[in-house]
Amino acid sequence: CVQYKLAAAEVVAPVFKQSGPEADTTFCEQQGFPISWKYSKDPCYRIGTFSNFDQLLPTGIIRKKAPVWELVYADKDAVNREVDRLANEALDQLPITSLIIWRDGKIQKEVYQYGRKDTDLFSSFSMHKTVSGLLIDVAIEKKLIGNVDNNITDYLPALAGTEWQGRRIFHALTMTSGIGQDQAGLYLPLFFKNADRMSVIASLSKTERFKEGEKFEYSDLDTFVLGLIAEKVFGAPQGEIISDTIWQHIGAESDAQILTTKSGQHLLASNLRARSRDYLRLGLLIANNGRNHQGAQIISENWIRALFGKTERLSGCPVGRSCRKWAYSYQAWLPPIPEFMAAIGKYGQYIAVSKATNTVIVITSADGAPGLAYRPRLMQLFRAASSN
Repeated sequence: CVQYKLAAAEVVAPVFKQSGPEADTTFCEQQGFPISWKYSKDPCYRIGTFSNFDQLLPTGIIRKKAPVWELVYADKDAVNREVDRLANEALDQLPITSLIIWRDGKIQKEVYQYGRKDTDLFSSFSMHKTVSGLLIDVAIEKKLIGNVDNNITDYLPALAGTEWQGRRIFHALTMTSGIGQDQAGLYLPLFFKNADRMSVIASLSKTERFKEGEKFEYSDLDTFVLGLIAEKVFGAPQGEIISDTIWQHIGAESDAQILTTKSGQHLLASNLRARSRDYLRLGLLIANNGRNHQGAQIISENWIRALFGKTERLSGCPVGRSCRKWAYSYQAWLPPIPEFMAAIGKYGQYIAVSKATNTVIVITSADGAPGLAYRPRLMQLFRAASSN
């Protein structure tokens, strides 16, 4: 009798492309993707800078802890074809440096473009804000903070007498503090002078733009205040808190980094740096109702419900879907897709989570489109990932 041996299924593997859309015409591939502070105005410097930000600013370490959670790759014949097609279109048309799709318990796609590697630490930009929000939950669960309705100045008395007086943690979490954004006034003294974060924030908090809770207005100041509260109650810099309470519990494969000011203080609202697969592990923590791969509750289920806007308080104005096409929750965005949230960073950084299909998509990018770069291609991809 003749015995036939079944061929082993072909498994998805990371794909590494040396180039990408507009690599030479826009992103200076022939110059080796150079690194410079000029990235904000000149896209030539974005690809190189966004995976090498530690060459421009000092960093603190967010330490991992063994063992690593070994992620599993799907069989190629099990990949969702529509999601894969839309992902390929996005990769062909957008300046995506890395893309990972997790679905049905496995990695279904992992691609790096423009010569980027899977060991690179990619800048999160404002995806960092979602992490800063998670630390407030950890502090509440550890009874270091009473609840989100506590006054901010109860924890940061240095802000008493400023417009933060009477504002609650909830207002900072939902970007409804009413204290205006001043990017240049916040970051320039921190990057290029030996300025103290608290002093800078106090100096920028003298004018009320609107009453607290009245209006949504995106502001790094709100997130900085949350970060300062966490540092105060934990008695440690933010990078150390992230390491102790989150990073060492998600099976991260690499230490991450947090950028610091010129004086060595941690930046609290932007540019945590990590490998893309570790961003995926963070997204999986959210997708799994705050439990890690070993079943330990790291973030409370109540906080995860709030992240997805599933509380009455976050359903109405000024942040809920009843008054905004794109809603907002606790330092996270809610696109007009059911059971879906996203940590989003400038220039097209995403950790997107669909609860409906337990899908997580990580994208790092050098997209210079204005605002949050709501590209139609990505919305098509996210919607497909959220459908069965």
